[in-house]
Amino acid sequence: MKQNNELANMDLIMRLYEFANSAEFQAAWLTVLNSKINSYEDFLKLQKSDQVAFFQIGATFESLGVLVERGIVKVDIIEDMFLTQLAWEAIKPFVAGMRQQYGEEENYIAFERLHDKLSSREGLDYTT
Repeated sequence: MKQNNELANMDLIMRLYEFANSAEFQAAWLTVLNSKINSYEDFLKLQKSDQVAFFQIGATFESLGVLVERGIVKVDIIEDMFLTQLAWEAIKPFVAGMRQQYGEEENYIAFERLHDKLSSREGLDYTT
């Protein structure tokens, strides 16, 4: 039973990794990194297709955070396979604006907790 669970988890991880390496996701990733927004207002000035990229990246890392929180995926695997801290820093102004605009402090909270967990593991401060 334990072996079946581990295989299922590995299959899930590999599917996530395949998705993260798809042309669509990579295009979104590059858009987010190259946008270099400093505020939610900067985000709102982006073209709609570029704004969608922020939602794609945020949703992917939110899902990874949920999987870690529920113990489905080990945080070590996420740390090894994804650039969580870089993603968080790139979309943090977007997240802050979404939270403020919709009055929902829980937006992307699993992503934020994943970032915080990885930052504390490394003893580094990525909040600058």
